[in-house]
Amino acid sequence: MPVALLLGGCGLLPTASCDFRPIQPRCQEKRDTVSAEVFKGTCAGAMWHASDGECPKDGQVGGCNLGKQGDGSTVIDWYYPPETAQSVAVMCGNGQTIFVAP
Repeated sequence: MPVALLLGGCGLLPTASCDFRPIQPRCQEKRDTVSAEVFKGTCAGAMWHASDGECPKDGQVGGCNLGKQGDGSTVIDWYYPPETAQSVAVMCGNGQTIFVAP
């Protein structure tokens, strides 16, 4: 079994985030990913703020859990004001994502 799969099951793989604020009230978080550096590079290349770890907690009103991705990571889009928990829940309500509270 590949090492990444073993580590992924233990939660030892890195988490990275891409903050789209102030242009959009959103930050995307990729948890337990084998491609953190690629994710951050793509984010920074598009002139957004890439960082190690989770999205900033201050001001979060809710998120949409996009579920497991092909690399085994979990992606969550976190939202901030002017969005509200209710507006985020509506965005998540398309049947493919799940609303998560901050």
